[in-house]
Amino acid sequence: MTDWPALRKWTDSYLTSMVGDRPTTITHSNSTVFHFYGRKREFKQSTIGEFLKEFSDTNRQGNMYMAQQPIMKELPELEPDIRRPEFSKFLKLQDVYLWMGAGNQITPAHLDNSENIMCMVAGRKKMRLYHPSMSPFLYAEVQNRYTAITSAVFNLTHVDYNKFPEFQNARHIVVEISKGDMLFLPAYWWHEVTSYDRNIAINWWFDAHSDIMNSFFEHWVAKLPQTKWGKHDEDLREQDIELAKEMGQEIPGEESWRDEL
Repeated sequence: MTDWPALRKWTDSYLTSMVGDRPTTITHSNSTVFHFYGRKREFKQSTIGEFLKEFSDTNRQGNMYMAQQPIMKELPELEPDIRRPEFSKFLKLQDVYLWMGAGNQITPAHLDNSENIMCMVAGRKKMRLYHPSMSPFLYAEVQNRYTAITSAVFNLTHVDYNKFPEFQNARHIVVEISKGDMLFLPAYWWHEVTSYDRNIAINWWFDAHSDIMNSFFEHWVAKLPQTKWGKHDEDLREQDIELAKEMGQEIPGEESWRDEL
């Protein structure tokens, strides 16, 4: 990534001048965790310029994240600043996405059915990765509100083994990437992502290249339990408290938390 102009040019002022007027959806959360379900997140329609102003404000309330903004369709002015990885030429491109966060945001464990190349332009991310063969131990669920395949084990570092005994068999690796680093994440690998500092990432998504894995995935998903909104409310409250302590953030109050459910 050393030849990426984005590493030098993507300041708040540059991004505002290039794409500041473009509409975007900002996700707000009163905790560090951006859940796929259970806790409602606040979605705010805004512009990228307004987002950059808000997430640079040290006095702002809560946490915020701009996730999965398509570059080719919506931000083509930024394309000259990035480079498609050479080793991805044999893969069929789906899209390229921009992600920006204010730091200390956590995306719980989930998997995607796309090949993923994550490239860090600013900040850093820590990823806990689980091979697809670990799926029997991760208590997978299909979210009927989203297309995500997630784990019922919300906090992978503080696991209730009485509730999730099989998780003790799950083996993982931890990878940390920072500015200028690139990570290839194969399709169907589980990943929990913690982002630090002002972070900007680009990820390239490609069609999964294994027909065998795709077929297996379709049959496997059909057998997974469907999770209903609010099923894990109390579990989420407990997990948010633990994660807030870990990240050194204020613990959300009981009433404010319930207001978001």
